[in-house]
Amino acid sequence: TEDAFANAPIKNIPVVANFISDKNDFGGHDVKIVQNKDGIDIYAATVPFGLVPESAKQWFTDEMVDGETKRCFWTECLLWKRQYGFEKIAESKRVNHSMEIEASEYTFRDDGYTQIDKMRFEALCLLGSDVEPCFENSRLELGYSLDAEISQMMEQYKQYCLQKEV
Repeated sequence: TEDAFANAPIKNIPVVANFISDKNDFGGHDVKIVQNKDGIDIYAATVPFGLVPESAKQWFTDEMVDGETKRCFWTECLLWKRQYGFEKIAESKRVNHSMEIEASEYTFRDDGYTQIDKMRFEALCLLGSDVEPCFENSRLELGYSLDAEISQMMEQYKQYCLQKEV
């Protein structure tokens, strides 16, 4: 429900991804299965790629998806440019996305769907171009660049210094 999204804590959670260099693309909610003497261990194959900071804003928008208006939830996040695979995001400006949640309250509906009434975000997960997100059109869009802001501030500082010399 929209209330479940609006009330779910999302700040300070990781953005995770599994970048597969052979494909030059991301995977999905990938895991590694390792056999040990007692059986098997299952590990997340995704690694931290960024985070939703404490200062992040969240909001809802209405978007046309396949000819139908859908309510969409947005949040700001920070990505680490040094992570292997960031170039893929910088190049495409848009990557499929999903989320990892813990549903603590839910309702089984008559139409066969499970309605999540209360949840907690555990991670946001970047997905490959061939991996379908859980919600249509769910995506990460690269739209803010700290480098651009720093460059602009440096240019303003240079102009300020030049004016002081005159």
